Formats: sequence, C-alpha cells, structure tokens
Amino acid sequence: MFDKAKRLEKKKKKKEKDLTAERNERCLPAAREIQQIIAKGRIDDKSANEMFEDYSPLVREVMDVFMANGVKMGEIEYVFKLALMSHDILKETVHQSIDKHLSTVEEKFWGKPGTEVTISDLDKHLKGSE
Repeated sequence: MFDKAKRLEKKKKKKEKDLTAERNERCLPAAREIQQIIAKGRIDDKSANEMFEDYSPLVREVMDVFMANGVKMGEIEYVFKLALMSHDILKETVHQSIDKHLSTVEEKFWGKPGTEVTISDLDKHLKGSE
C-alpha cells in the first residue's frame, strides 16, 4: 500500500515537472522578448498620461508576443516576473555592493565596525564638527 502511494506521488511529481517544462517552453522565450520591448521604453520626465501614450504601442507588441508564444492568461504575471528577474538581480547586486563599500568606509572612519559605533561616538563626532 505504501509503495503504491509512493509511486503515485512520484508520478504526480513527474507530471508537475513536465508541466513546468511545458510552461517554460512558452514563457521563457516570451519573457526574453518582453525584456527587449521594455528596453525600447523611454525614461523621461513626463506625466503619467504622456508615459501611457508612449507605452501604448509597446502594449501591442507585448500582446503579440503573448499570442505568438501561446502564453495563457494565468501565466502573464509569471512571464513579467521572468522578464524583470535580471533587472531585480542586478539592482540587488548593486545595492549589496554599495552597502559593502559603505561598511568598509564606515569602519575606516570609525576605526571599528559600524555595529560597534555607539551613540556617544556619534555625539562626540557631531559636537567636534560644530
């Protein structure tokens, strides 16, 4: 009985993996194309309405990508998540790098790790700079 349940669970997992592979066959190429479409967007100091007008033609391109790749309604958010993933990773990596460098500078300035800097240290420094 236990072996049968185990086989059924294994079969279910295999089917889930197959569905994931099938979904990715549609969604990954679509996400890559959407990255290219996003890159066409302009960053300007415009109102939301003006930006909407600029991006309207891109919406048609995105819809064409969805249709060409057979993306399902329930996969749209997933495709955008994939398309923006490299942006998010890059942004997070830049922030981590800056934080690391700031910590190094802070430690050099205080002569100790920032976590060991006391309020008294801050107070002395601020009074000394008046």
